[in-house]
Amino acid sequence: MTIKKNFFTTSPVIIAPILYGLAVYSSLPNKMTTHWGFTNQPDGFMAKPLLVFGLPLLMLVFQFIVLFATGHSKDDATRLNYIVMWLLPLVTVVAYLTTIQFNLGTTLDIRRIATLLVAIIFLSMGNYLPTVTLSDQSRRQPKNPTRFYHRIGYLLVGGGLALLVSLLFGPWVSTVILGLVIVGLIAVISL
Repeated sequence: MTIKKNFFTTSPVIIAPILYGLAVYSSLPNKMTTHWGFTNQPDGFMAKPLLVFGLPLLMLVFQFIVLFATGHSKDDATRLNYIVMWLLPLVTVVAYLTTIQFNLGTTLDIRRIATLLVAIIFLSMGNYLPTVTLSDQSRRQPKNPTRFYHRIGYLLVGGGLALLVSLLFGPWVSTVILGLVIVGLIAVISL
């Protein structure tokens, strides 16, 4: 698929939540919570029009950048590119609906929602990374690409599963697991 076709396929999913925002616009507060701290306490705010219209439009710009960056790749990773293509639409819909619902007064555990979303991303990326094969034209090809992608894939799948289990415990457990996954990724990439 071309960049243009991918953009027009994913754009409606990113823009569609604005319709929900318009439907509940009058019920939303003028100053909306957009960020939560470690203990699920709001610590970042934004004007209502900026969130309702600006967040999806900003994500649309990011989606174009992602599609442009992955669309010009010479690597044969179509399944992985397909997953990457749908990550921002998924994140946009979940983040937008969660933010709107919280601002409408629904009690939500933002940490659990965010952790679940990261776990799903890790599992989906980790599942397909071991199947990636790079073309010979890749400039940054690791010495042993098969081992490299297997290690990262296993780390992401293990980290995703651990994050799912961490949902049963307090926020510190999720934070420690996420930190360990990041350190592991840095270690594998630097090998």
